Amino acid sequence: MAIKYLVGIDFGHGETTASCIDISTGNFQHLRIQDSGGEDSYKIASVIYWIPKDNDSFEFSLKKNHFGKTPAVCLSFKEKINKFGEYGDRIQKAAFENFIRLVYLRLLQLNKSFLSEDGSNFLLFIASPTKWSNQDKTEYKRFVEKAIGREIGWVINESDAAYYQKKQDGLLLVVDFGSSTIDFTLMYNNEKIDIDALSNQLGAQAVELTMWNNYRFDPNKKEGLNDYARQKNIMEDYKRQGGMNYLDLDDWMRLFLREAKEYAYTFDSELSDFSWRGAMCKRLFEKKGLPCQMMFGEESSDEFLGSYMKAVSDCFEKVRNRIQSNKRLQELGVDPNQLRLIVSGGASRMPWVCKSLSEVFGIPYDTIKQNKDDRPEYIVSDGIVKYAYALYQVKVGIVDLVKEFKNWLYLFFHLGDDIKRLISKVCSDLYVKRVREDKKVKQYGCHSFQDSEIPNPKRIGETYFKSSILSFMSDIAADINNQLLNDKKAIQDEIFRGIKEVLHEQLNQRMEMLLTKSFGKRAFTWDFLDEKQINWPTIDKDFTIGDNKFEAVSDKCLRFMGQDTNTKYGYSVVPKSLVGGSYRKQRDLEKRKQIIEAYCAFIEQTYFKPYDDDQLERLFSEIDESVVSNIVKSVEKYLTFNPCGYDLEKEIKKELSLAQQKIVVKEMNHTPDISHAFEAYITSCEGKTVSVKVEVGQIRKGDWVEISSGKGEVMGACVVEAPNTSKWMRLVLDREISYIYKEGSIIKRKSK
Repeated sequence: MAIKYLVGIDFGHGETTASCIDISTGNFQHLRIQDSGGEDSYKIASVIYWIPKDNDSFEFSLKKNHFGKTPAVCLSFKEKINKFGEYGDRIQKAAFENFIRLVYLRLLQLNKSFLSEDGSNFLLFIASPTKWSNQDKTEYKRFVEKAIGREIGWVINESDAAYYQKKQDGLLLVVDFGSSTIDFTLMYNNEKIDIDALSNQLGAQAVELTMWNNYRFDPNKKEGLNDYARQKNIMEDYKRQGGMNYLDLDDWMRLFLREAKEYAYTFDSELSDFSWRGAMCKRLFEKKGLPCQMMFGEESSDEFLGSYMKAVSDCFEKVRNRIQSNKRLQELGVDPNQLRLIVSGGASRMPWVCKSLSEVFGIPYDTIKQNKDDRPEYIVSDGIVKYAYALYQVKVGIVDLVKEFKNWLYLFFHLGDDIKRLISKVCSDLYVKRVREDKKVKQYGCHSFQDSEIPNPKRIGETYFKSSILSFMSDIAADINNQLLNDKKAIQDEIFRGIKEVLHEQLNQRMEMLLTKSFGKRAFTWDFLDEKQINWPTIDKDFTIGDNKFEAVSDKCLRFMGQDTNTKYGYSVVPKSLVGGSYRKQRDLEKRKQIIEAYCAFIEQTYFKPYDDDQLERLFSEIDESVVSNIVKSVEKYLTFNPCGYDLEKEIKKELSLAQQKIVVKEMNHTPDISHAFEAYITSCEGKTVSVKVEVGQIRKGDWVEISSGKGEVMGACVVEAPNTSKWMRLVLDREISYIYKEGSIIKRKSK
């Protein structure tokens, strides 16, 4: 099934969300994860419930009331995969894997109106904490793939994804404050400045852990059992009576404290404004179906979170200092004081976070609040799919560019003599340059030349000019020929530069447009052809102008100088008979210059062929492979981020392979319409020129053709130029043809 959507899931430490983009329209939406109504249907707490089974395994569910009895609860399970032990963390690992599996299945179920049930019409992407290594991310990707039974496209840093959701020009710091980590991404005009190492484990789970420890080890309790110990005893009795030894009070209490924290920060703004009295505890705790007789003290947030808030503030200080001293920003001439902040992540709702950032970075609190996302829980999943969409558009642009280039390259090498003429021109230019720069040639064309420096011609019966030309060729030009033959590397280098220049001319403008559209205005540089990647053919034959071409060269020179090629001057064919002059006396400066110019003109009009057809075919394959690879590398250099598992070259080759398969299937299933004398498949079009692959028939100058895009657009045109019939050809029409007709068809209707 064709890919229609891109889906990003943020399996968060505290909550999970998913977002989606329609690739045909760019329309964006959140995906339903719960069957409840309203905003809550698009997010789910990262919590899973379980009970043990008889076979030493577990049954998991996203719903507490699924089992018919009180289940155990598992939370805070998102962790580096290599942190799960062989047995001790078995339940945590199984909980994480099953949470991923059940969330994915629920996404398919609740969004089946457009997402296919087998997941075949969308690509899937995920995010991970920024500080995780590539190995950690690779293991996480494989873990998720195993859990849901399908391939994941790639894994992006959570704070990188958050940036792409809210990206702006200038110097920008993303602070993604989540449940488990605080991640940082520093950007300047879409270029990432690496500070990933500053991301840390100071996530907001520390708040409920602090609350939990504050309750378990109540310092105000002077004697007897504290509330935690009493509640523990109640839970143990409850477990024994119900035969539910798998229950753990601490897990349920941590879940309760997380919900209480989120309730407080979402609705009451401050923990210090929230009454931690037994009534609220009882309401929230017994809502889970558990007994409760616990009480919390009335400490304010400043008192029992003081050390945590100080650690977070110190972390912000460290980030600020790193930005102030960053070498890359200094190279770019960027003033660190121009920094702006984007605050994301569910934990950014805690008001003291923005206050702390304001104090550390010297940015007004109201300014930070304005840039803080109103729905921080969605910012990562939104950023995942928006970056996936950007990469998808880049991929499509490159595929189109590569397909056009491949068609052009095939025609350049196989239709007509374009490549042979280019190579011949490169050889002749180098040849002429060597002739004009040669010391002996320069001496031959100046007043100081001594006539006796060139010996008498051996062929006495020739005309004077032929004698002079023969002497020039045998005693001066022959050395240049030998130099060229012995310096094949120089010829190869010139041919390489010539081909590279043509490739650059063909690709440069399209690449500029593609990169500007994808990454904005920048000073782009690229190298489409790398000589080191090419197994260059060996020049193993004499392609130069040797003595065997004397007659052709002398006749060319004589015509160039306006002389009759049959005029005798010098010794006649009769031995010792003079006809006015000698070989050397009449060899004046102007005549010598004419010989040099005539020889260069002969070189320029000579067709040089240093490679045979088999060598050119191998060269075509080498260039084809190398340029495609270098186009991809040129684009990769400007990608904003490089997600773990993303292989742009592999993606391009996969798309090209699918496109080729479609062409092959079309050819296998296509029955030519013999009512038309000509039918062809359009491979590329530019201006009035159309490159086609002929399916059937012939075309001639003056033929009237009908051109179809295959999507409803049809136009007519007259053929102005048509080469001899071949499988591949280029037609010139009497009018320009739009790019929309690329990959369409062209048929002959009648002669105009």
